[in-house]
Amino acid sequence: MRAITMAALIGLGVSAGAGGRASAGERAVASAQGRRQPLPPGPPGPPPPPPGAGAVRKQVNERIRMMRMWKLTEALSLDEATAQRFFPILNKFDEKVAPLHRQQGEIIMRLRAEIESGRPDPVRLSKGIDDLLGLRKQVAALEDERIREVRRVLSPTQQAKLVLLLPKIERELRRSVRRAMNLPPEED
Repeated sequence: MRAITMAALIGLGVSAGAGGRASAGERAVASAQGRRQPLPPGPPGPPPPPPGAGAVRKQVNERIRMMRMWKLTEALSLDEATAQRFFPILNKFDEKVAPLHRQQGEIIMRLRAEIESGRPDPVRLSKGIDDLLGLRKQVAALEDERIREVRRVLSPTQQAKLVLLLPKIERELRRSVRRAMNLPPEED
């Protein structure tokens, strides 16, 4: 069932430009895709998903990344040269932050389970909160580093647009994924 739902997410993307002409966003996506680094190995996590689910998840993540690239290229009016320098930076930091976000999710699930157990252990809760705060600091440091690197590539106007638009674009993409998976909306 989960694999079927994930497969439905693949259809969330944008279609190719009309008449065979690629838009600036589509050209940026195509040129930046060849520069992606492999994900670093993460800490051991939950049990592995069913066979084939990893490939579907990878396709969905790739599709989401392509959609974000297209939206940012259009919103920031990126030319091809700038896009080729900008998106590898963004992708590099995505790959650094992803394992931290997975760890945050695992900690949140443990905290929720502890609270819902009926007899929460204050020591476990305190450790979970400390771990979560530590991960948030790491994520914030990586986001600051990402901004410093991106500033070398984008104009001040593009930087301002990025700061204002990136959270909105990522929030919209998360909502689209949740709707496609028939999940309730995120709590704000």
